[in-house]
Amino acid sequence: MLEALGLSGTSELVYPALLDCAGDDCHHLADHLDLTEREVCEALEDLTKMALLQAGDNCQQQPPRLVDPEVGMAALVARQWAEVARRQQEVEESKLALTRFLSQHSEFRPELADPAVEHLIGLAAVRQRLREMAAICEWEACSFIPGGAENQPADPFLDSGAAGRDVRLRTIYLDSIRNHPSAIEHAHRLSELGSEVRTAPSPPLRMFVADRRIAMVSVNVDDESAVVVSIDGVASALYTLFEPVWRTG
Repeated sequence: MLEALGLSGTSELVYPALLDCAGDDCHHLADHLDLTEREVCEALEDLTKMALLQAGDNCQQQPPRLVDPEVGMAALVARQWAEVARRQQEVEESKLALTRFLSQHSEFRPELADPAVEHLIGLAAVRQRLREMAAICEWEACSFIPGGAENQPADPFLDSGAAGRDVRLRTIYLDSIRNHPSAIEHAHRLSELGSEVRTAPSPPLRMFVADRRIAMVSVNVDDESAVVVSIDGVASALYTLFEPVWRTG
C-alpha cells in the first residue's frame, strides 16, 4: 500500500512496525519482522532520507525518532505532486518542440496516406469525429480537459449514451474550475450522469482515449485541429500518460 509513496519492500514493512512499536531498536525490530538487523538498518536509513524519521547517532544505540506521520506523509505526497508537475512540463515542452520541428520541415515531408492517423482541421470536424469515437466506445473513455471554466464543452461520450452502455467515463479538468460555481455544477452534472470527474494542477493537453485503442489529441491551443490515432501502441502510450495524473487527481 505504501509502495505508491516511494517506500521499498523492506521499508514498507519497517515503517508500520515503527508506528506500532516506537522506540524499538534494530535488534527488536529485526526479531519482530523476521529480518536481519542489516536489512532493518538499511530500511531506517531509507526512511530517514524520505524524512519519515529523524536522523539518530546509530540505529543500534539510539532508537529511531519518528516524524509525525501526517507531516511526513504529506511531504511525500507533495514531492510526488512536484514530480507529476515536472513530468507534465516536460510533456508540454516535448509537444511544443515536436510541433515546431514538424512545422519547420513540413514542406520537405512526403505526403503519406496512413489510415491509422487522421488529421482534422476545423472545430466542426473535430467535434464530429469525437461524436463518432463516442458512439463506438465500448468500455472506457479517458479525457484531459485543460483550459478555464469558461470553456467547458458538452461531453460527447455522455451525449452518446455511453454511460448507459456501462462505459466507464473518466475526465480530468483543471484545478481552477473549483473556483467557479458554474463549473462545479457542470462537474456535478457529469457525475450524476455517470462520469467520474477529478481535477489536476495542469492537464498536459486536450486528449480523449477510447478503449485504449483510439485517441484524439489537440495540436493547437484553440483546439481547432487535432490528430486521431488508432495505432494500438500509440493509444496505449497516451493512456499511460492519463493514468498517473488520474491517480493523483
